[in-house]
Amino acid sequence: MCATLSRPTIGSCKMRIRNYGRLEIPRELWRELARAMKLDGILPGALHDELGIYGTCKTLRVTVRPPIPRKPSACPQSYTFGHISIYPCPACTLGFLTSCYLDGLMSAWLHQYHEDLYEQSICGYWDDRPLFTFFTERAYSILGGTINKPPVCGNHRLSVRKARRNVPAFREFAQTLLSCKRVNVPTWHRKAGRRWRKPNQRMQR
Repeated sequence: MCATLSRPTIGSCKMRIRNYGRLEIPRELWRELARAMKLDGILPGALHDELGIYGTCKTLRVTVRPPIPRKPSACPQSYTFGHISIYPCPACTLGFLTSCYLDGLMSAWLHQYHEDLYEQSICGYWDDRPLFTFFTERAYSILGGTINKPPVCGNHRLSVRKARRNVPAFREFAQTLLSCKRVNVPTWHRKAGRRWRKPNQRMQR
């Protein structure tokens, strides 16, 4: 049986968030964002995991690693088989970590619901970064996040209270991706950009 865009039945194993860095992270907000992307329950890939790659937990796992001093640049984050890992530095703010998490959610969604497209993207068969960049930047803005200059990890600002109020808007935005036909996924950002420009401007006032 092939996985579909309908959310799998949620089992006893809940989405797991581990914070080894002891940095401030908005756990409930992150769970709400995963729910909007249909990634809060048992993952489609885990339902047919004959090799045991997902281990005993079949839901999305998020790990924030201990901060490591580095130059203030893009936050290293990785995704593999239902596991998002974020590697922050001591200067990373809650807003920046959420931005990294959004990028990981995009990877997780593509892998779980369009695995062939995910494999093509990581192999460089199509230009995937505009898709990921658009989703992350637009979603962060919809949640109410701002970035001061210079745009480094310590200059991202996000109010958790405001972000949680904006989750319905994020859900509506995410739905334009979730309902997108598979063939249009690689170019979804070009079609979604115009629709979401005005709502974003209103939120930033």
